[in-house]
Amino acid sequence: MLLRASIGMGIVIFTMAFVQNVYQLLGLRILQGVFTGYATACTTLIATQTDKNHSGWALGTLATASTTGS
Repeated sequence: MLLRASIGMGIVIFTMAFVQNVYQLLGLRILQGVFTGYATACTTLIATQTDKNHSGWALGTLATASTTGS
């Protein structure tokens, strides 16, 4: 799921460079919404694969990185 979201977002964002009008951009933004779920998939992956003792730190680091990158 994480790989699908990454590839989908990459392709859609790349094709946004070649739009000719606002309707094409709107269509690509809708398509980008279909491929979204990257943050949710990351949170799920980290929550399930991290030890219970370190899950708070790992999820806090993810939230900090997401906020910093925005």
